[in-house]
Amino acid sequence: MAAAQLLYCQYVYLLEQRNPLGSRERRPHDPGKAFAPGEFEHIFFLS
Repeated sequence: MAAAQLLYCQYVYLLEQRNPLGSRERRPHDPGKAFAPGEFEHIFFLS
């Protein structure tokens, strides 16, 4: 099994500190949602 298949991530913040608009660039954008299985790997490892 590849290491990426063992990864579990619900969401990430792209910025450590808030930008001038107060956002930390959360992914997925919707705070009520989490990454679907395989979505994190698709966005961050395949892009």
